[in-house]
Amino acid sequence: MSEETVKVIVAAVSGLASGLLGAVIGGAIAYLTLRKQLQHASGEARKAREHALKREVYLMAAEGMARSVQNLPRIAQPEITLEQLQEFTKADPGWYYRVAVVADLDTIKALDAAGNLIGSFTLDLTARRIRLDALRRAREEAQGRVSQLFAHTQELMKMMEAVSAPDAPLEVRALTPQVVQDFTNGREQVVVLEQQ
Repeated sequence: MSEETVKVIVAAVSGLASGLLGAVIGGAIAYLTLRKQLQHASGEARKAREHALKREVYLMAAEGMARSVQNLPRIAQPEITLEQLQEFTKADPGWYYRVAVVADLDTIKALDAAGNLIGSFTLDLTARRIRLDALRRAREEAQGRVSQLFAHTQELMKMMEAVSAPDAPLEVRALTPQVVQDFTNGREQVVVLEQQ
């Protein structure tokens, strides 16, 4: 083999080696770059998922708190019955526990303070509402008794007119003391109810 052939072979081998080495180095650089990009993209996707989860949980919390606040005026409305209020106040407390998982301590403390405030307002309004409903029922019962006594008094007055009529039979006139006593008792009951 001639010296020139050896030089050509050495040049070819060195060219091949440098080409392979360049390809290997280029591939390694491309691999490391791609790996960094994928890690960054994965980190960004994880952050986006966490952000979306927090946003969803905080929106649930906002809706839960808003429902609680919206119930306060309903409690004060006397035309809404307590049974209807129970339907309004039924809520899924799961949002509170979800917030506890994703929120920091300051957020949880603020949420607790807001919940305590709304809870105290709710309890105060509910207690007042129960007293109002009891007074309304008592008034309706008293009005019913007054109506009954009024009807009874009207009936007794008709009977007294019939008894005091000059053409009333003798047995009807014999009932006069009992009718007068019933009328007096009914009148006393009306006076007592009016004083209440």
